[in-house]
Amino acid sequence: MIITFLELPNYPNELVLLKDTARLRKSSKSIATFFRNKGLPVDYESLFENEPENYPKAVQRMEERIAGLIKDYLAKPSDDKLIIIFHHIQFWGGSSGRNIYNKNGGFENNFKIDTYKQIIEKTIHLTQENLCDDLNKIAEWFNSIPQLGISFGTKHLRFWSFNANKNGIELPIMDSVIAENMFSPKYARWKDYCQYVKQMQEEANKRKVSVTNLERLLFNHFNKI
Repeated sequence: MIITFLELPNYPNELVLLKDTARLRKSSKSIATFFRNKGLPVDYESLFENEPENYPKAVQRMEERIAGLIKDYLAKPSDDKLIIIFHHIQFWGGSSGRNIYNKNGGFENNFKIDTYKQIIEKTIHLTQENLCDDLNKIAEWFNSIPQLGISFGTKHLRFWSFNANKNGIELPIMDSVIAENMFSPKYARWKDYCQYVKQMQEEANKRKVSVTNLERLLFNHFNKI
């Protein structure tokens, strides 16, 4: 796989906010309606309804909520807390997050909590030395969870690595927006993920920005509608 980076202006030290677009607002509204109808336990209403005109700030509050939930889980793990975190990340990811709840018998049939625990534990303890071997194992585990592809799988990795990895490793999201604009061939595939992570690390170091911010800057640049 060939990855093409582009020059971007302004490499801030503070966390980059998600760009406000009509597509992302529609996606969030759609997943909010879906979660409400399903009765899923995500406190999205207080997060999004306090500042309905400030979408980036609302998304940031959701990210902060997820970070707090992860911190609470690490202090006192439980299956219930882990499932709540999973739901929040799915909600944060937008309308495509419905698939695991809607298809193949629904959430109870698709979600494998023991597998998700293995993914989380491996992500927390990732090291640079064993990065590709560990990410390939994580990919195997994600592939065993129906209706949770690489786009949403790497969203979970983004939150858990950013908030919990013990070695400062941040894992970027790899989805169709990134793939279509940066990759040749233009597909997001687990087999290419470690290569993408390592090249993102190199670029982030070169530009003196975090991997998380670099991924967000790239996504915001490509996601214009």
